[in-house]
Order: sequence, then C-alpha cells, then structure tokens
Amino acid sequence: MSRRKRAPGAAASLRAARTGRASRENADPRQSAWAALTEHQPGHEPHLDGMRGIGCAIVVFCHCALWLPPMLRESYQALPPWLTRFILSLWFGLDVFFVLSGFLIGRILLTQLKRGGLSFRAFYVRRFFRVFPVYYLVLTASAFGLSHIQEWRVLYGGVPWQESVARSWANYLYVSNYVYGMQFPNPLSWGWSLCVEEHFYLATPLMLGVLFRLAKGHGRWLFLAALGCVPMLFRWAAYARSPGAIPFTWVHPMTHTHADGLIFGVLVAYVSVFHRERAAAFIARLGSLTWILGLACYAAVMIWGGLWRSGAFPVIGQFFVVSIGSSLLIMNGLFLDNRVTRFLGWRGWVPFARASYGQYLTHLFVVFWALGWWPRGAYSTPAAIASVLAFCLVVLFFAASLGATLYLLVERPFLELGGTLARRFATTAARPAEA
Repeated sequence: MSRRKRAPGAAASLRAARTGRASRENADPRQSAWAALTEHQPGHEPHLDGMRGIGCAIVVFCHCALWLPPMLRESYQALPPWLTRFILSLWFGLDVFFVLSGFLIGRILLTQLKRGGLSFRAFYVRRFFRVFPVYYLVLTASAFGLSHIQEWRVLYGGVPWQESVARSWANYLYVSNYVYGMQFPNPLSWGWSLCVEEHFYLATPLMLGVLFRLAKGHGRWLFLAALGCVPMLFRWAAYARSPGAIPFTWVHPMTHTHADGLIFGVLVAYVSVFHRERAAAFIARLGSLTWILGLACYAAVMIWGGLWRSGAFPVIGQFFVVSIGSSLLIMNGLFLDNRVTRFLGWRGWVPFARASYGQYLTHLFVVFWALGWWPRGAYSTPAAIASVLAFCLVVLFFAASLGATLYLLVERPFLELGGTLARRFATTAARPAEA
C-alpha cells in the first residue's frame, strides 16, 4: 500500500549522500569525482535521477532507430517495421526533461520567493556556468571541426562545412529552433530543445517575480495552470491553419508551441513548495493510481500520438498529455513510497543522470561514429533485431561515457565555480540550490 513517506531506499541513499559529503571533500580527487558521478546529490530527490537517466536513454534509442536502418538499408531490409515504430514511439524522452527542468528550476525560484527574496543575479550566474560552457564547447567542435568529416556530411544536411559554420550563428544565439526548426540542418540541429530551455531560464524568474507582486494565493497557481494551456492554444491555431501538417517540422521545436512540460514542472514545484501537505494528502488518496495514470499518459501518446503523424491529438494534445504523465510521476516520487519510487530512485540511474547533458549534446556524433564501423551484411529478421538493439546499447554506453567525461572535466568545475559566484550575490533569503 502506498504511504505518505519517502521510499526507504531513496531516503537511505539521501542520508548517505549527506553524511558522506564531508569525507568526500577531503578525499583524493579521483574518489571525489567518482562519488560525484555515482551518488545522489545532497538535497536532491533520488527518483528524479531515474526519470532523467531513462529519459536520456530513450532519446538515444530513438535517434539510433531514426538513423541506423536508413543509413544501412541493405543490412536491415528484414527488420520488422513494428520494432522501429515502437522505438520511435518513445520520442517523448525530451518532454520528460522539460517537466524535470521546470520542476527543478521552479522549486529553486519559488523556495527563494517563499523565504522573501529572489536573487536574479545569483540565478543567472548559476545558469550561465551550468549551461553555457559545455554547450559552446560541443557547438564549436561541431561547427568548426566535425563538420569537415566527409562521412558525416548527411548529419549536416550534405552542405559544405563553410555553410555549416555560416548557419551556426543561430545556434550560438539559442534561436535555431525558430530560424531552422526541424526543416534545415545546422551544426547542432538536435539542440532545439536547449533553445527552448534557455528561453525558459531567461523568462521564468522575471515572470515569477511579477506574478508574486501582482497576485495572491489562489491567483498564482490559477495563473500557472492557465499558462500551461497556452502552448496547446498555439498548436490548435496551427492545426486550424494546416490540418494535414505533422508536429515534427515546426510545432515540435518552437518554444511557444512546446513549453507545456516546463510550465507544468513549475506548477508542480509551486504545489510542492506552497501546498505540500495538501498535495501529499491528495496523492495519498490517489495511491497507486498516481503512477498508473502517469504511465497511461505515456501509453496514450505511444499509441495515438507521434511526431510524424497528422491529426488533432498528435498536433494539439500529445505534448500536454506527456506533461501530465511526467508531473504525476514526479508527484508520486515526492509523496509516495512504492515500487515505482524505488525503481526510479535506484542508484544505478545516477551516472546516466549526471552524464545526461553531455550525453545529449554528443550522442549523435557517437551514432555516426558507430555507423562507420558497424558490421554490414544481409541480416535475417532475428539477426536484424539483435543488431539494432546491440547498436542502441553500444551507442548508449559510449555516449554516456563521453557525457560522464564532460561532466567531470567541464560541467562539474564550472558548476562549482558558478555556485561560488552565485553565493556572493544571493541574500540569506535567496540561497542558490542544486538543479
């Protein structure tokens, strides 16, 4: 039976992380780095690591299924269509990230507001050092280095590397999701989601600051709930203009049509910060229905949705439904002790969560690297299935390893630097937190 307390395994991991922090700080750098990569962060919700790690893994699997059979068509002629369709139906991994980002960033800002102050400088300094160093490192390597590789030309739309460099301005300014959408290849075409998140980081502190000045009590969460419906209204307008359009090309990458998850994450954060006891009581009454309904939302999107399907639900409704499902799973982990909370709080997910940002930025380079040496041949159906799954696992392993390396060598040092600088700007009422 579900109970209103944290899962024992997750709580034990959290206590271990807290008590072991001082000893890790005095340990040698190699041990400290290993602990940073494999242990739950102090004050962090363990089940969020599971959601982040699994979300990133299914993004990698989807992109493998998107590129492997077309690039090696002769080898995979016997591949059953249902397998590729099933893997591609897991496209919503990035939407899980959106809800997580909205929740984590929203909780930081709302906790500060609850304490009586919001330090804009501290927040933006921390975001700057958290996001920009790795992003610009990978983008620059892609535009000025990797685009020279002849075998990878298809990743850049088949254009000369000089044109890829010329297109990179939109990536550097975080507007490639509007300039290129999913229609025009660029040096980091999969970085559209990072543009959406960056727009969110820029706008949310200002929006919450104004909201808390102008609205009181119920007006605040009602405003956030209404705001969560705005992207769906934009999609409805796009669908009314072009009923036969698919969401992949322009609806999918643009911020104003795909910000549901980020707003829902902020709404969950608001409820957990300002109405925690009421939310806990409500989720306790739902019990196991919380995670069952969450997974049902994912199943509905897998069955009736898709990025390459036209229709009202794929264009208008599916992003909204995924956001509800992810929000329910976050709430389940916050307030219930059950098998899903314990599964998502498993420590084995932590390295994948830590590596997720670098892994996402670099995984398509790993895909094309693996395509260069992956065995060719006329596969039978069972062999084709085994080969696709093996390819996905190999890419996931190397992409996660590369992401972990970037985390330890680039992300972590800059994150610590950003935290140090942010503390100089933060008041007692607005201390920076982990995200």
